[in-house]
Amino acid sequence: MKKRSKTSTTFCLQNPFFPLFPFLLIFVVNVAIPVTGDTQLTPFDPIENITIDCGSSTDIGQANDHRPWTGDGNGKFSPTEQQSNSKLSTAPQPLPSSVDKFPFATARVSHSEFTYSIPLTSGPKFVRFYFYPTSYSGFNDTKAFFSVKAGPFTLLKNFSALLHAKGQPTLIKEFCLNVDESQRINLTFTPSPDILDSYAFINGIEIVSMPPNLYYGSPANKNGIPFVGQSEGSLYPLGNDTALEKLYRVNVGGSQIGSGKDTGMYRYWEEDTAYLAIAEPSVLPVNFSTNLDFTNIPSYSAPREVYTTARTMGQNKAVNENYSLTWEFSVDSGFHYLVRLHFCEFQIEITEQGDRVFEIKLANLSAETLADVIVWSGGNGFPIYKDYVLLIGNKENLKQQTLSIALHPAPSWRTAYSDAILNGLEIFKLSSNSNLAGLNPDPVAINPPGSSSPSQQSKSKTKTLIGIVVGVIAGIIVLSLLGFFIFRRKMRVKDSDSSKGTNLWSQFSTITKSTKSNKSHGSALPSDLCRYFSLAEIKGATNNFDSVFIIGVGGFEYYRRQQLTEKSDVYSFGVVLCEILCARPPISRTVDKAQVSLASWAQQCHKNGTLYKIIDPFLRGKIAPECLKKFTEVAMSCLLDDGTERPSMGDIVWNLEFALELETSGEEGFEANDAIEVDIDDESPLKNMAFEDDSGEVFSSIGDHVLNSTSTTTFSLTTSDEQSFASKDSDRLMSKAVFSQIGDPQGR
Repeated sequence: MKKRSKTSTTFCLQNPFFPLFPFLLIFVVNVAIPVTGDTQLTPFDPIENITIDCGSSTDIGQANDHRPWTGDGNGKFSPTEQQSNSKLSTAPQPLPSSVDKFPFATARVSHSEFTYSIPLTSGPKFVRFYFYPTSYSGFNDTKAFFSVKAGPFTLLKNFSALLHAKGQPTLIKEFCLNVDESQRINLTFTPSPDILDSYAFINGIEIVSMPPNLYYGSPANKNGIPFVGQSEGSLYPLGNDTALEKLYRVNVGGSQIGSGKDTGMYRYWEEDTAYLAIAEPSVLPVNFSTNLDFTNIPSYSAPREVYTTARTMGQNKAVNENYSLTWEFSVDSGFHYLVRLHFCEFQIEITEQGDRVFEIKLANLSAETLADVIVWSGGNGFPIYKDYVLLIGNKENLKQQTLSIALHPAPSWRTAYSDAILNGLEIFKLSSNSNLAGLNPDPVAINPPGSSSPSQQSKSKTKTLIGIVVGVIAGIIVLSLLGFFIFRRKMRVKDSDSSKGTNLWSQFSTITKSTKSNKSHGSALPSDLCRYFSLAEIKGATNNFDSVFIIGVGGFEYYRRQQLTEKSDVYSFGVVLCEILCARPPISRTVDKAQVSLASWAQQCHKNGTLYKIIDPFLRGKIAPECLKKFTEVAMSCLLDDGTERPSMGDIVWNLEFALELETSGEEGFEANDAIEVDIDDESPLKNMAFEDDSGEVFSSIGDHVLNSTSTTTFSLTTSDEQSFASKDSDRLMSKAVFSQIGDPQGR
């Protein structure tokens, strides 16, 4: 029979813009029915709860979690040494406000090996080491390289707490291991022999008993733990001969939980925001009043707060189906990892099997294809956890790799809500041949007296790097502006020369200015200028100015007004675009009279919707329909009769860039919602692509124009002070080898 919990209050905190913007909190409060307390909620009472304040001679010190810390200088927990030269040292005072007095105010430091031998009962134990990496009296913090062994297990090797702290003031390393009957646990600290003047240090040691079935021998994994990435049904046996190192313990969707608020084992749970890789949008549901039923797992498995908070994808089905809720964690290469995921459905909408079904991937390997918390747990309000083991092998000599946890909704026909949920997670490294130590950390260079500290050097390097980057960017901008002005100057010079008789079109173009010449051949001019044609040559080429050879219908402003304008070039460029599209010259004497002028014929075909009949046969079926539509729009707008209605060359370049992107997207299999599909060989495929308005207002002014396709394709492009592109890969929108202005669409 399915288990059900009573209806309870649920809050949802939504963060649609994470991680670019601050959290937007949306509280959704449902009608509540008072509930009774949790069932079987009992904290664990450990047999051993040992805390050693290393380097202190004080018998008892009170920590923030109200536990007493006993100094190791009174003989009860004093270590044995090879050379008896360890020191009880005090950390530099005053301590930073973020550093607790116990156990970080004192440390035991030594250039030789020392061992703590502690009697314990049999069973699995938490062993935690507390480090405050700083320079103690007579000991340089950059020389603290050492190894730590616990019985047969190598826990740390050539370990530098300073490097592993990654800028944090303190570091806690937690391990899980089994102690045989009537045994003592020997914790041995050995300075690295390969480093001159190396030493070992420790600020605090904590040993806490754990339940025998918490990680080892869990009833759900009595036959082994599912082995992800192996053949279906493969199991990984987790025996007492395996040691574990806790790497991450996260309260997903909730706040951090201090060790004093754990279920009796003093575990620290951190929040998940630092590890979120993809969470746009995400929702943080909360249900503090739900009645949790710990029928499936022991109540000490995780604190209650873990199962009453969570992170979900939200209720936007369209968005959720196109991304995975993802966390990423750095782990050492060459080890197996135990991943424990904590789940509890407490939202009142999720009560039935199939309400929320999702996929789980670990390191891009499928762990679950149809994860349903209701099926696993039996109902709403029943906590459950799932364990998985996977191997992160060695790869290209990388010291560390990324272990990702990704959740994605199941297909819509398998789930009522396209959503996923996670309440908490734990990641452990598993020992291999009794070894848990990763690769040696990189050694730190020793600073000579008077030199800057590593942090100061780091800041100096950062400033230098920023200065170099800013300088390079400034140089690129200056060179770009210089090139732009030189280009504009050359264009003005050419425009000036063209007004003196330079032919802009072709050998059949109407002459732009009458010239007197007694020669029958063009004059010899520099190669960078257009050729001059004599009047006799022009008469011969045009059959004494036969009207058959007129290009366009009054398209040349100079022909009509005896005045060149900025838009005269645009008309000629439109003719060039038609030549490219149709693969024929602007004038052909071997065709019907109506087809002699390519420009006039192309305009007529475009209006009739038959332009597809005259395009280059080699382009048919190969050019993307949207690209063809945009290209023809550009060409036709250039050929408008009224020059004032033609676009500027800058706008033409911008729109040809857009056409190129449409073609590139089409070639790469771009699929937009409701995208138009056009068969170029249909009867009239381009008829609907013709302008609805012949005004030519395809373009608006530079710098503030909005271009929207009249088709129903979802590809949209908007530019003003900001630009947005709906494309699979926005980086492809900037072609590097087409036009000089493509790198910056507004740079014209």
